[in-house]
Amino acid sequence: MTVAFDDGQSFTFSAELLRVTSPSAEVQGHSEAERKTVGGKRNVAILSVDAVGNYAVRIGLDIPARSRDQRRASLSKLSR
Repeated sequence: MTVAFDDGQSFTFSAELLRVTSPSAEVQGHSEAERKTVGGKRNVAILSVDAVGNYAVRIGLDIPARSRDQRRASLSKLSR
């Protein structure tokens, strides 16, 4: 993803970088002590970019099936 500004500056970010630096609880935890780098996030694709308010975006990422399966297994454990 490339972000370009009116002054000519632009910055490019890979989908993998966006995923591992996500503000989600999975990545950031619920406190500073829980923050972690999530590995194994290769082959991530950007599916959508939606405007949120006046100056933010929500990035929809395609997370590989393995990650979804891992999440599903974790939720299954929690529900027991």
